[in-house]
Amino acid sequence: MNNSIRIRHACPACGATTELASAKLNVWVCNCREVPFVGADGVKATFLTKLARNNGQLQPGTTGVWQNKAFTLSGVVRIWCREAVLNYWTALFSDGTIWYLEEGYGFYAFLKPDQTVTPFTADKLKKIRVDNKPNLKGEQPYLFINKNECWKAEVEGAVQMPAIPKDMKLYDFAADNGTKVSIIQWDPETIQAFEVGSVKREDLQLANLRQVNGEAGYSFQCSECPERITIKSFPYALSCACTRCGTGYHYLPVKGFTKVFKRKKEFTPQFDFGVTGIIDGISWEVVGCAQKEEKNSYHSKWREYTLYNDVHGYAFLSEFDGHWTFLREQAETPVLYAESIGDFTYAKEPFTIFNRYHYKVLTAAGEFPYDIFNNEDTQVKEFISPPEIWIKEKDNEEGIRWFFGRHISKKEIKEALPLAYELPYRIGTGAVQPTGYKNPVKLAIATFLGVLILILMHSLYAATLENKLVYEGRLEIVDSTNQASDVSQNLEFNKASSNLKLSINAPVSNSWASVSATLVNTVTGKEYSLEEGIEYYYGYSEGESWTEGSTSSEAYFTAIPAGIYKLQLQASRDASDMNISYVSVVAQYDVETPRNVFIPIIAIIAWAVITFYIGQIFEKERWRNSPFSNYTYDDE
Repeated sequence: MNNSIRIRHACPACGATTELASAKLNVWVCNCREVPFVGADGVKATFLTKLARNNGQLQPGTTGVWQNKAFTLSGVVRIWCREAVLNYWTALFSDGTIWYLEEGYGFYAFLKPDQTVTPFTADKLKKIRVDNKPNLKGEQPYLFINKNECWKAEVEGAVQMPAIPKDMKLYDFAADNGTKVSIIQWDPETIQAFEVGSVKREDLQLANLRQVNGEAGYSFQCSECPERITIKSFPYALSCACTRCGTGYHYLPVKGFTKVFKRKKEFTPQFDFGVTGIIDGISWEVVGCAQKEEKNSYHSKWREYTLYNDVHGYAFLSEFDGHWTFLREQAETPVLYAESIGDFTYAKEPFTIFNRYHYKVLTAAGEFPYDIFNNEDTQVKEFISPPEIWIKEKDNEEGIRWFFGRHISKKEIKEALPLAYELPYRIGTGAVQPTGYKNPVKLAIATFLGVLILILMHSLYAATLENKLVYEGRLEIVDSTNQASDVSQNLEFNKASSNLKLSINAPVSNSWASVSATLVNTVTGKEYSLEEGIEYYYGYSEGESWTEGSTSSEAYFTAIPAGIYKLQLQASRDASDMNISYVSVVAQYDVETPRNVFIPIIAIIAWAVITFYIGQIFEKERWRNSPFSNYTYDDE
């Protein structure tokens, strides 16, 4: 059946007929506000309600393109859960297929029906617990990561639903190969499985979007003081706290926002609520702030600012001891099959467990996604690879959420957001503070590549050298003066700057010889001089033979400019060794100099060693407050 085939249905409440864009659509909002359902037994009324408010940009009629296929959003069913509000848009593709586009909190994902998933009954799904690995499809293990129970469903436009939601539940599974599966229990008898593909909004080529008016989402009177509380990001913000008295509220079924928290401690936020700033190219508004404390022997306290953007959802600025981290919840995340896993690699980056704790909220003000006042049973794990961090929050009832963050400097914060008060001073080394940190593996790779590139560059340079023999001679020492001398023919050097290598050899034996060499420019008279000695000694001492020195040596004139030169040589010998009858000298122009490569290599290795040593000092301080530290400290 093609989506282009339209069909008309009559409303069971008012009798008015409505033409739907596809014969596959079976739920719509009538002008009388009734939401009829078309099932196998015909059209009937439901307890579903018309979507009361939708201030998002997506709307019925929004179009887009995905994988070169055009689609149109015909309508949405909004699912209200205790911790979240999710939108499931019915997407009509040009080839006749229908998928759901899940949207909310800045996340987008297509849900494609998947018949390969093992069928589940409602009873079997009910028994699955967070971190379980049920046999879902094939041999690939899937981890159960999240469960949402629906208490209300609202509809806008026209959608496809296989059943009227009743005892509706959403189950999410993920595998470490990046694939995800969602199972929707519409009612205890109607269960569908979907292959989930996360998408970026900018890749959907969306058009015909709703013009957002920017009006506040919800407001109500604080029950404990005269303040009227306004929640801009409702319904995604399901918890809030009064900015005057700190009383905390959570949105409950039927009751609405209900008092659930009384602040335990006062503090002054660094930012005024409502201020905006750009971080990572996105404009964020400060909408909330909470102070939290670890429930352990450390009792560490930190401040967490909630940022909101109506397209990209929420982000968080976390501050501990003057160190700042910018965090966002992620759809594509690590999948850890075992609770004992302390290290993992994600996107080719190694992460190591740094902290594990439960926490409580001490005070709060503003608005927050989910329910921040009901997280005392949530276990938090922090995995670091400075300057980046993955934070895993696991609740045995609600599931697993992952947040990815990075170190953000005070300078970047000051440039992004107006300050109400000066930022706190830094204390110690932050968990993801980049200063001093060099991953040992990356440092070793960088050192190896540096040396390799240096050798390669030196080899390419050496191929351009002349290696020209310009002099070869023996300075014969035949009398008691113990000296000999020689002067070369004119030597023409044509490079702007190069070198001259002298290779010196003499038959020394428990004796020495030396050569004094002077290179004279025949035009300018400028001289370059050097002296090189040769000595070789050997003997037998304490039952062992030994040697010292050599019968040959090398010396270099360096940075010699172009010109015509003469080489003047003066050889001397040890007067006690008349067997030294000669000293031979070979001169080569424009040759390879080993020190040009050895000294930089030594410098690179020295840099790596010093960097590693300094890094270890910083790392020791970084891990001081971690229960997973492998370092020992003098003050313990």
